[in-house]
Amino acid sequence: MRFKNELVPLIKDKNAYYSILDADSWSGWEFLIGLFFLFGLVSSYRFIKKVRYQEAVLMMAANMSITLLLVLYFMLPKIESISQGPAIDFYKQIAKEDCYVDVYGFKSYAHFFYSEIPEYENKLGHDKDWLLNGAIDKPVYFVTKYTKRELDTRTDINFLYQKGGFKFYKRMLLLNNAEE
Repeated sequence: MRFKNELVPLIKDKNAYYSILDADSWSGWEFLIGLFFLFGLVSSYRFIKKVRYQEAVLMMAANMSITLLLVLYFMLPKIESISQGPAIDFYKQIAKEDCYVDVYGFKSYAHFFYSEIPEYENKLGHDKDWLLNGAIDKPVYFVTKYTKRELDTRTDINFLYQKGGFKFYKRMLLLNNAEE
């Protein structure tokens, strides 16, 4: 990410392009985690060469444990913010609304977790065709990848905004739906 401005023009996938373009900068010291791991590998190798297998195994176990913890704590949140950050922020933003939430054109379970929506009373709440075309009983939010254009042509679904590699839409409850 330190060389984001140089790398972004080389990316052909528009979803990845906008996700990386919109990503926060990294501090630049993350490579030290890799150096730490490399140091542990070299140390383990030296123990093996000296036929000190127990120390080699202990060194490798400690090295792997510490490296994984460092990656988990310092790098994974940044990777998540690039890959799904805008969608997760959106789900958290609508978490308390009485609505349906679904993804369109890709698979994800993030909306089930981050939108905190309880089990739908209406069993049709999981039927994508009903959410797109049916007489809905409350608003429906859709999240789609940047490259998906199908929802752009729908007059009954409002485009909200685009952030990162995602686009966000809302289908409102129509007055005639409430009468049915």
